[in-house]
Amino acid sequence: MQCHLPDDHGTHVVELIIRAFNQRGDIFDEAFLALSAIANKFPDALNRKVEDLGPFIVFGLKSSNAAIIRNACGVLSDLCTLTESPGIIQGFSEYMPILLEHLKASDTEKSVKVIIISLIGDTFLLTKDRFSDFFEESLNLLESAAKVAVKIPEDYEEKPEYMRHLSQLQSGLIESYTCFVQNIQETEDVMYQTLGQFIYNIFAFAMNTVDEKFHPTMVSKLF
Repeated sequence: MQCHLPDDHGTHVVELIIRAFNQRGDIFDEAFLALSAIANKFPDALNRKVEDLGPFIVFGLKSSNAAIIRNACGVLSDLCTLTESPGIIQGFSEYMPILLEHLKASDTEKSVKVIIISLIGDTFLLTKDRFSDFFEESLNLLESAAKVAVKIPEDYEEKPEYMRHLSQLQSGLIESYTCFVQNIQETEDVMYQTLGQFIYNIFAFAMNTVDEKFHPTMVSKLF
């Protein structure tokens, strides 16, 4: 027998997390994990509190702690894909510059860059035309990441962890490129034209990921 908790239970938990943020004057990793769990179980409850949570999520993105950044990105991804939050449409311009700066920084942890790449696609999927100010820069940064994602070291068989990272990076890129390619017709002509400048390299990257040295990816979604 399944137990169905009322939606106001989720709202109460979110309110407790916001209160904890305020009382501590800081953000903490466990809270973002809890928010992601709430997004799966009580999406409407999370949606109602996006405006109150926004400053804390942005603060988390600015953290020097890689785990906090990853999990803050996870909450944003949930808001884009699970709840399709109107709050994201209104406020994504506050977090996109932070994501792009993390991608450009050489000291950003690899795992953080992977989840940011996926989040960029999720954000585009929800915001469409509104994403235009960030579209070309995002494509440029993803193209740079794609070059890294198919660059195989000669001793790759001795570097299973690095190859695992490349596989994860490829998957993140494919996810974002899929969001772009499959939804570009719903945007302004200028964005369509911008994507056209990158499309050859996108498909070249996709074909390279089929190489036998890599694990299977979601590349088929692009075709």
